[in-house]
Amino acid sequence: MNVTFRCDSSINIGIGHVMRCITLANSLRTQGVKCSFICRIHEGSIIFLIKKHGFIVYELTSNSTSHRPYSTSGHLSWLGISQKQDAKECIFILNQIKPDWLIIDHYALDATWEKALRPYCKKIMVLDDLADRVHDCDLLLDQSIGRQKSDYRYYLPLKTKLLLAPKYLLIRTPFLDAALKSKESRPRSTIQNIFISMGGMDNHNYISQILLALVNLHKELSIDVSIIISSLAP
Repeated sequence: MNVTFRCDSSINIGIGHVMRCITLANSLRTQGVKCSFICRIHEGSIIFLIKKHGFIVYELTSNSTSHRPYSTSGHLSWLGISQKQDAKECIFILNQIKPDWLIIDHYALDATWEKALRPYCKKIMVLDDLADRVHDCDLLLDQSIGRQKSDYRYYLPLKTKLLLAPKYLLIRTPFLDAALKSKESRPRSTIQNIFISMGGMDNHNYISQILLALVNLHKELSIDVSIIISSLAP
């Protein structure tokens, strides 16, 4: 089987979309599936990490001479260009790859893009957690806590199979192992260590607000706080 992922990362987008696609790709590879990625080059992109995991990456330039820079509000601006232009560039690549599955993890892409790519793959899967736009896909995974099937009532074709948390999750093995160890060590009488992960970028500097809140809450306690963040974060 041949699977192609369409996802991006940047200072604005963060790295979560790419990281969960890598998690799925690694799992698929253990089943003998050939995986590749299509990613646009943005500032803060972690394309290098995808390659480090041993996957082929087809890179889309952000400075194509075939169009002017594309700007709009909300998540649509994350694409860097229009969906139509992005689809055109991806179709050129898919004509060579001819994937069985096309897996999309991008808030700036919706049914408009997916319909355009339909003829160039056998099946389409979407990773999403917003439930705020129409999709044309065969399979959709939403890992959001509390998500209901009814949230996608107006956004998916009747044929689409919907996979929801907590039954369906993309979690790397080290995190599963750590969760089990943490559960075994409970209950705790006091909290001495706090680990904070902001994903990849924390573009709005929420970490400073969190640390201030911890200081105010624990003035009388001695605690160790560890923060993990991408070295590409601004």
